[in-house]
Amino acid sequence: MVDSNVLISAALYHHGVVWSALREALSDNVVIVTAYVKAEVIRVAELKFPERIDEVNELINSDIFEQANPEYLKVELDVSIRDIKDVPVYLSAKVLDVDILMTGDKDLFVLECDKPRILSPAEYLFMVNKLA
Repeated sequence: MVDSNVLISAALYHHGVVWSALREALSDNVVIVTAYVKAEVIRVAELKFPERIDEVNELINSDIFEQANPEYLKVELDVSIRDIKDVPVYLSAKVLDVDILMTGDKDLFVLECDKPRILSPAEYLFMVNKLA
């Protein structure tokens, strides 16, 4: 599963670590984008990159991702999360039982949980031995 900041960066910059990590993840994994993350991508892109919204929409609406809208509202939060906007992202990853949550969000990196494994794009590339 990928978080909004990874998707925005990948949509706007087709080079570098984030783009490479997303491409690598897509090469042999199912990459999930939730409805919440998709809405957050659109909200942030319209606010910060209105002139490039078409590029963002093209990526998040493509059929390369598995779309999901998990029922996370009834799930008990098992960690403390500083930013309330990160709760749906974390709980969705738990409900969907994903192995990895790829994000650039520092508030998610500090969470102590076994699953999902929370990785930055660079950490993901290190894990799959694509970055030295």
